[in-house]
Amino acid sequence: MADHMIAGPARRWAEDLLPHLRSARLDRVVYSFTVFGAMVAAQSVGVSFGVLIPNIYSMPTPSQPPMGMVLSPSQTFVGRGRDRLLGEIGTRMLAHYVMPRLNALRRDLDLPQLRNAWQQVHGARRELVLSSHAFDIANNCDSTVRYVDPMLDDPGWAHSHHSVEPRGEGPLILVAMSSAEQGQLGVLQNVIETLSILPVCAVVTTGLSIDLCDLSGGARVEIVRAAPHHDLMTHTGLVITHGGHGTVMKSLTAGLPMVILPQGRDQADNAVLVSLRGAGITLPRDAPAGQITHAVVEALKLPGYSKAARMLGEAIRHEVAGSNLVSELEPSYGDTVNA
Repeated sequence: MADHMIAGPARRWAEDLLPHLRSARLDRVVYSFTVFGAMVAAQSVGVSFGVLIPNIYSMPTPSQPPMGMVLSPSQTFVGRGRDRLLGEIGTRMLAHYVMPRLNALRRDLDLPQLRNAWQQVHGARRELVLSSHAFDIANNCDSTVRYVDPMLDDPGWAHSHHSVEPRGEGPLILVAMSSAEQGQLGVLQNVIETLSILPVCAVVTTGLSIDLCDLSGGARVEIVRAAPHHDLMTHTGLVITHGGHGTVMKSLTAGLPMVILPQGRDQADNAVLVSLRGAGITLPRDAPAGQITHAVVEALKLPGYSKAARMLGEAIRHEVAGSNLVSELEPSYGDTVNA
């Protein structure tokens, strides 16, 4: 992450953007929260910037374990101390890999040196979290943090495919793993074989990274490259997923419980939050067929999972109805640029 997303390309980002920032009359620019070089470039010419965070809040806060640790938030003094210590360790490790190159760039652009990487992000006028505060557990965030609601639209390429008619009778299960390559072929095949012997019907969407010929299904399992999840979810009883933020948000807003097999990135953290609310079951990615079967049957049979998913989904939909992303992007008098 440090080499490929943050520190490695930082100077190139700054060099690419500086001519445009100097020649254009801009009130505000908005970047992904990992594009550090672009933030430095904006600060160097006095342009206010915001950052987009496309998942739950990723920076350390006193109220949550660090991302990637796959820990539930603790309510005890010792547990909160654990979370603070782990957050500090993570911040120092990231600083070791990022700060020499980031501070060298800042020095070349006559900006003051920073102690850690998160200070660069906190220099934004707004940290815009594309998630739901009802779903996330981060509290005590900086005053610049705003939850501006998740992106719930299906990608354009999903709509280019024909609608899917489920095969057979029984509850419909949507299987939606990552649309990018994450080594999920074996997991998908394991899930498909499990569902093929259960009294359910299923639609499996593979995304664009998997060849459909590499998967074999059963009589009641339809395997397609893509389909609009929004349409399918109106008929679905359960979602089996990797736990990507987009799929989790869409499932919850549809009131659907989940069985989650995280593959990496932020997925295990999302799975913790789903399980914590009782809206789903989390399994290891290499879960055997028997464990998947038990989770699917339990999630379909016990009404508590659906009830929890509907309640959380209702809270998320209420937030989305009052979305304030545009107003947060609009400049206001008195904006300052934090260096």
